[in-house]
Amino acid sequence: SGARAKLEEALPLYRQIEARLGEANVLQAMGDLLMRVADLSGARAKLEEALPLYRQIEARLGEANVLRVMGDLALLEGDTAQAETNHALALKLYREIEDRMGEGEATAGLGRVALARGDMAGADSLLKQATEILQSIEARYEAAEQIGEFGWFLLRRGEKDTAKSYLLRAADAFDVVSATDQARRHRQAAEEI
Repeated sequence: SGARAKLEEALPLYRQIEARLGEANVLQAMGDLLMRVADLSGARAKLEEALPLYRQIEARLGEANVLRVMGDLALLEGDTAQAETNHALALKLYREIEDRMGEGEATAGLGRVALARGDMAGADSLLKQATEILQSIEARYEAAEQIGEFGWFLLRRGEKDTAKSYLLRAADAFDVVSATDQARRHRQAAEEI
């Protein structure tokens, strides 16, 4: 893809000028991109390269972001223990640096771990916490995204009735923020179940 080519072009330039933050950011972006195209081993390699760079330069937000994404990656790989560890570490860092957006997203990540383990009560509680955190900073779109993520996760697991409920809740939440395309997408997916 064009984005991947640009990132691959930028990486050696950052390395050449020893710009560790730029290098770490590019590696993280490459990891995110590879995860989105289901190259999980490639994503892991890039994220594992970025993490020590962020730690070396004490870029705690970057470190927290990579840990959160690595939590999502571990969950995709079926490793709930590692997913929980990564999301919990990210959550701790987000709280220390007072990043409420990250805190909400990491809390939702822990909720997806609970979903993967079949703990619906725990998952619902964590999702409620996550959406409250996000809504407290006026991040209503992001709160709707987290509700939708629960729905898509459950749908992939074949838990259609519960998935439908979350997808409809997400559609309603997207309606509130006038994200009509997202609302329509979630509502259509729920109706097709």
